[in-house]
Amino acid sequence: MEGSRKYTGSGQRMSLLSHDEITISCWRGPPSTVVVRGWTMTEKTSELTRDDLWGGFWLKRKDGAGQDWYYDTLDSLGNLFDSESFQENVSGFYINCINGWVRVHYFTPENKMNTAINTIQEYICNDIFEVKDCKLPESKCVAKNYGGSDFELRFRKYLIIETQIGLELLRFDRLYSQCLLTTLRWWVKAIKGDIKSHIEPSLLKMSPSYSKLSTIERDIFLEDLDLRPENSETDWAHFIVNLVVSIDWRNTQSVVQGRLLSIEELNLILTSGTLDFRIPAEWAPIKEDS
Repeated sequence: MEGSRKYTGSGQRMSLLSHDEITISCWRGPPSTVVVRGWTMTEKTSELTRDDLWGGFWLKRKDGAGQDWYYDTLDSLGNLFDSESFQENVSGFYINCINGWVRVHYFTPENKMNTAINTIQEYICNDIFEVKDCKLPESKCVAKNYGGSDFELRFRKYLIIETQIGLELLRFDRLYSQCLLTTLRWWVKAIKGDIKSHIEPSLLKMSPSYSKLSTIERDIFLEDLDLRPENSETDWAHFIVNLVVSIDWRNTQSVVQGRLLSIEELNLILTSGTLDFRIPAEWAPIKEDS
């Protein structure tokens, strides 16, 4: 990655100011210049506590249609996530896609709750968005169905980090990111393959938030992608797959039965659902040092 900031992917830290421009080599075209938003949520996870209150809301743009509806709504939220008030009063947030709706949940300390609520309401209550199911911040065990209270703080931190990484992947190249996370599910998780070799080279090239993590933090994140505690509804990789692809698949192991599906077979699966992208015939994940 080259530009006004430079890093090697070898553990060197990178400090990005809001709206820095960086030039990145793209897998299917010439180098492109993209704007990296100044999200600081991954850096704030050290301040996050299991007692921070949990709130949320569902929304979508009123003028959207089809698959782009979800991604257009995500993009429209960038200015909220960027805002000084949001970043000062929200200790983290995570996103799911539910039937085309963007579901945002956030954490906030009790003493900052009212300002956080006002900041969010001022941004989303307008003629652009349709909003529903707003939940005022409350005490909650977010990990209740994903490992239980013993995993609460770890799960909260994971949700914040995977969301930052997922948003950065989408901003860099939506199709590549959709392919990367689809094949993480079907090529790697379904046959218990190596997560790190599949996804980390792409994260180092495409995600400033991942690159800024320490080696230990990266290892924890990759472990969390493979984590499914006892009695958990799903593995934790579900959340980043859903964010990037807009859906996720269950019971993939029983479908593939240890066999690596071809791209043609994966595209048949995509065709059978509501997704409007296809994996290019020549697609392959970025390899280390490529």
